[in-house]
Amino acid sequence: MRMVGCRGRGLALALLCLAAGVASSHGPAHAATIAVTNTNPSGAGSLEDAVTRANALGSGTEIRFEFAADGASAIRLERPLPPLTAGGVTIDGALSDGAPGVLLLAAGQGVDHALSLVSPDNRVRGLAICGFRCGVVL
Repeated sequence: MRMVGCRGRGLALALLCLAAGVASSHGPAHAATIAVTNTNPSGAGSLEDAVTRANALGSGTEIRFEFAADGASAIRLERPLPPLTAGGVTIDGALSDGAPGVLLLAAGQGVDHALSLVSPDNRVRGLAICGFRCGVVL
């Protein structure tokens, strides 16, 4: 397991394009799009819910954020997101100019990491990750 951004608490890790495994520069064809519609840490429309649904749908799924149109929005995580077990999933939080549009923040001292990518060919872009010991675990 490789840890990305594990230099200390408070380290900001901007993920403009992180690929786990070997990803094509064009990315997979998107079979389904899941919308994150709120900044809640869990529940319907949350990023946690979107990752869970993407794991069930599998390759070609894209997670997009519909609340970040006018600037960056923050999601405070009380626990790590579910591990991304489906390969070929894209999480895209970028604003229209390509800048990070979603900030993932640790809500407490006990949140070790934000995201764990345990499958190949996933793409993550447009996220800024702060306050975790390790931002992303690969």
